[in-house]
Amino acid sequence: TSRTISDARARAHNFNHLGVARMQAGDTEQALAYFRKALEKNDHAVSPAWTNLGSLYLRYGPPDHAESAYLHALKVDSGDLVAMSNLARFYDRHGEQERAALYRKKVMDHRRENPYYRYQRARDAFADGEYEKAISNLKYAIRKKGNEDQFYHLLGLSYLQIGNQRAAERAMVKAQRVAATAELKRRYSSKLDALQADTK
Repeated sequence: TSRTISDARARAHNFNHLGVARMQAGDTEQALAYFRKALEKNDHAVSPAWTNLGSLYLRYGPPDHAESAYLHALKVDSGDLVAMSNLARFYDRHGEQERAALYRKKVMDHRRENPYYRYQRARDAFADGEYEKAISNLKYAIRKKGNEDQFYHLLGLSYLQIGNQRAAERAMVKAQRVAATAELKRRYSSKLDALQADTK
């Protein structure tokens, strides 16, 4: 049943956390035992355990074991950014620049697709006065995840900066609509009132 699978995954994640704690304490043998327990019955469900196993091998074991563990993590979860970053560093360290560049590009591509990364880019652009760039990043973020009030709020502020009052109001209405709390809804409502008062 799904309940059994859920319990198994919870146990796997627990063993993974215990493994990380032992690895940080320098207890290689116990860390390895915990990671193996995490992967025993769940090797297709817990990519972080493979990534952590790779890091353990990188510090204390054969380098090719580390590479294999990172690659396996990506088979389990092709979007595991930690495994990608670690592979990029691994190949850098071993003089395989082309492979390192390939995994660095994969990391960047995945980040660019992440709506929260694009929101951060939009915030940076807004701070630099690059409002069109902010709008472009925010539109992408909203296409990926359309229920984040802060995306719409910053979009409204960006439109305001380029003089598009109507678009700013639309964005603020949307921010109010998707806001998670009554307090946030009130805050956006007062901002919207202020915006509309400016046009009267």
